[in-house]
Order: sequence, then structure tokens, then C-alpha cells
Amino acid sequence: MEELKRLEKKKLEIEEEMKELQNVLIRENVTMHTPLVTEDGFPRSDIDIPTIRPTRHKIITLRNDYNKIEDEIKKALENVLSAQTTKNDVSSSVAKAQWKESGAQDQGVDTDASFVSGKQAKVLQRASILGRPKPFCVVDSVAVGSPAQEAGLCVGDEIIRIQTCTSLSSLPALVQANLGKSLSVLLIRGYDADDSPRIYRLSLQPHTWQGPGVLGCHLR
Repeated sequence: MEELKRLEKKKLEIEEEMKELQNVLIRENVTMHTPLVTEDGFPRSDIDIPTIRPTRHKIITLRNDYNKIEDEIKKALENVLSAQTTKNDVSSSVAKAQWKESGAQDQGVDTDASFVSGKQAKVLQRASILGRPKPFCVVDSVAVGSPAQEAGLCVGDEIIRIQTCTSLSSLPALVQANLGKSLSVLLIRGYDADDSPRIYRLSLQPHTWQGPGVLGCHLR
């Protein structure tokens, strides 16, 4: 459990550092693939190469570290969930026996009912282990025919994360740097009876459309 929390903390630290480095490239008006030399092979004089080159190198290094952390989290999470599943199976067996003894099954009670998919159940279990995910904004409105509507966003959706972005202040830069590209959106859409969040993942592609902006939704 502690190891899983440590890895999650490290992952968030890497995400924040990568976000800062991406902002450096945005300020320099370049991407990870912008050429640093002219067609003649000379260093470009219109961009800050001494700043861009080490920034790119650091981003590549952090991406590798991020992938490694993701693998470690997956293994640690599988171990925790496996232990919880075993515990839940034992508890379920005991509960079913108790229901049977009390005549609950004769009353038509379905003790095998499943209210969430296996994948969503794992997400919810992970959230309960690490603490409820905290949304950084809420969808206030979605325009008809907009990229937000195409992605399936709904009014009231609570956004946990868009790619690595977890704040409204850094969202515009992320969106402008990824026009026409798919952004992974993690969100909460409602809660179950036990107050567990229903977590969904959508793909949002910012692009121009007939309305204003490149998303077509209002976030607050």
C-alpha cells in the first residue's frame, strides 16, 4: 500500500515536471520535432537552441521514467487488488451463507448482482486505495456540434485530468499545443449509492468548428 502511494506521488511529480518543460517549448514556439538547423545545415538563429535542446532531452528522459513508473504502479496495483479480491471472495462466501441461513435467497435476493464493469471496478478500487480523485473543473455547458459534444462530454462532468493537465490555468497551453490531436480525458460522471465515483475515460480532439474556440464547452 505504501509503495503504491509512493509510486503515485513520484508519477505526479514527473507529470508536473514534464508540464513545466512542455511550457518552455511552447514559450519558444517549438515542438519536440521542430528542426533546429536550416536547410543548409546551420544552427537556426531565430530560436534559442541552448534552451530547447536540453529541454527536449529532459522531456525524453522523463517520458522513459514515466513509462517505468507506470509499469511499477501496474504491478503494485495488481498485487493490492489481488489481495483485496481474495479478501472480498472470502467475505462474499460468508455473506452468501448468512443470506441463505436467513432465508434471503427465498425472497428473491440476487447476491451475485454486479453494478460496475470489471475495468471500472478496478478504477474505483484504486481510487479508494489512494483517496478519491479530485476534479479540477466541472463542465458547465456543451455546444451542439462542438468537439466537446463529439467526445461525449456532458454538463456536470467533473474533470479529473486532461492528459497530464490538472489545472484550468495550464489547460489553454495544452489545448493549443495539441490541436487536431486526441487528448485523454479522465472524469467523474455521477456517484453510486456508496458514494463511489463513476469514473470514465473519453478522447477529446480540439479543432476549429463552426462555433467559437476549439473545444466548444465552458469549464468552471
